[in-house]
Amino acid sequence: MQSENKTMGEMINAYYESITVTKSTKTKSSKTKSAKSKSSKKLITNKEVIRFGKWYGFEQNTIDITPILIEEYSNKILANNLSTNVNSVQELRKFIRFINPKLTTGLRLKRKQTFNKSVGILNASAELSTLTKAGHKAKSQELEELKKGRIEIAEQIKIAAADKDVRENVPLEAAREQLGHTESRIRVLENTLMDATIIDLKKGSKKTIKLGSTISLLEIDSKKRASYTLVSVTEAKKIQKNYFYEYNTTLNGMIKNHKIDANEFLEFVHDIDIDFLKKDLKLDEELKKLDGKKIIFTNGSKKHALNVTQRIGIDQHFDDIFDIMDSNFVPKPAMEPYKKLVEKHKIDPNLCAFVEDIARNLKPAYEMGMITVWIENDEPWAKKFSDANFINFKTNNLSEFLKKINLLKAA
Repeated sequence: MQSENKTMGEMINAYYESITVTKSTKTKSSKTKSAKSKSSKKLITNKEVIRFGKWYGFEQNTIDITPILIEEYSNKILANNLSTNVNSVQELRKFIRFINPKLTTGLRLKRKQTFNKSVGILNASAELSTLTKAGHKAKSQELEELKKGRIEIAEQIKIAAADKDVRENVPLEAAREQLGHTESRIRVLENTLMDATIIDLKKGSKKTIKLGSTISLLEIDSKKRASYTLVSVTEAKKIQKNYFYEYNTTLNGMIKNHKIDANEFLEFVHDIDIDFLKKDLKLDEELKKLDGKKIIFTNGSKKHALNVTQRIGIDQHFDDIFDIMDSNFVPKPAMEPYKKLVEKHKIDPNLCAFVEDIARNLKPAYEMGMITVWIENDEPWAKKFSDANFINFKTNNLSEFLKKINLLKAA
């Protein structure tokens, strides 16, 4: 497994350097034939891996690749390319496993067979994305804005690059990273829009429920009625992400745009299996040694936080759980809930440490005078701003971090 912080181009070079060619012990003629076969296969291998590298971006950091992105590539690129075969997919799988074995779950050659009447044969084509007109328009607008933004970022890179000392050129690195993410998103949107099937909501039978249909549900006990428009998973994920980035939680976006019942939403999304969580005896021991109030501050619900802490055996150490309802549904990192938390518990921020796994949520705490600790998280949205000056400490093991604090306190 290659876990280094490398660009796609560097990772491809490292992959091919790691491949060893074993010498054949066969006859000279067999060697020639075998070499020709290997040479041909290597050409296909290079083409497939290089195509993936070009799609992702040779300058992009491979640490940001996720199984969802790999699945996107499978559905949009592999399935659309008739020259793609099992061997080339297997070789690409080897390369992706070389980057991170967990990523291969998203890679598969999935095609939909369609009958071509003009030639009378079955052809392979990609499963098309299905979008409503509103969804297609939203993605088109996003693509247009990203392309405009790309020009601005390129200008920022030009200005930052004017500084000859590039060893610690933070603005240059930040602009390059932003450009990489922008280019990656542009590729995804272009592929999605190119393959998309647009649903006309005005057409179709009222008796048939399908993507694009609007349905009305009546709750018998409360007599409440709610309407829903069925959209594709792709479109739904986009809406969810937009709400998360714009309102800091999906819940906040749902409340503002759809007037949903917050309690019902929290009950539904937190109804999950947490049996995989185990007792954390080390964390329990270190929390026990810490003096002062210990409070959980979450954008989720009290019930969910309590379920999790009970499961890992640390719930008894906390004086309170300050949840999204306590903050009147204003989530972190808005300053308002931090102030409410401090006021409710009469906290002196200058005597506090704030521990968080989403980097951006540490900024308000730092501005209030708290010591900030980021628990390292590889998710792109969680590690954004992780190099900012509002983070005092970083750790990938909270138990060990607290142990060091307790040792210093005892010394």
